[in-house]
Amino acid sequence: MGNPLPSLKIDSGLIRLAINDDPGRVIAFNPKDVIFAEKFYNLIKKFEIRQAEFEAKAKELDAKDEVDSFGILVNTGERLAFLKDICQFVRDEIDGVFGEGTSQTVFGDAIGLDMFGQFFDLYRFPHVKNKNFSSLTHKTCLQYQLAGLRDGHEIAGNIRMCDQHGPT
Repeated sequence: MGNPLPSLKIDSGLIRLAINDDPGRVIAFNPKDVIFAEKFYNLIKKFEIRQAEFEAKAKELDAKDEVDSFGILVNTGERLAFLKDICQFVRDEIDGVFGEGTSQTVFGDAIGLDMFGQFFDLYRFPHVKNKNFSSLTHKTCLQYQLAGLRDGHEIAGNIRMCDQHGPT
């Protein structure tokens, strides 16, 4: 048989991360890849562009404070639909950068703004988490309250999209 050929090992930079320590839920990406970097940069720009739109809509919703006979804001459904739209936008953008199905792998069927902050903090994306994502979600500061339900329960009370810590 002869001597085996020497092997050239190349570190492509691929990172594989298990979600919640589940080996069946893994995402992989290469932050050193130029195409990934370009997609990620575009994601940041899209966040910046949509921020003004989200802030305007939040302000519009916030201006409506009429409540029904149960003390629930009349536009609660519209507020929840708005939050769902933001979440869907972020999920779609994550899939566009990290690959189709990433959001499903990471978040399952759940949608919530806090999860996105955790995702971007997962691999320490400070330029998104602390600046742009925080601006999109937290500085938009949807601090409007969704009024309490009949039994005094609150629906996602004090909805805020950021903790407002860190530079913006």
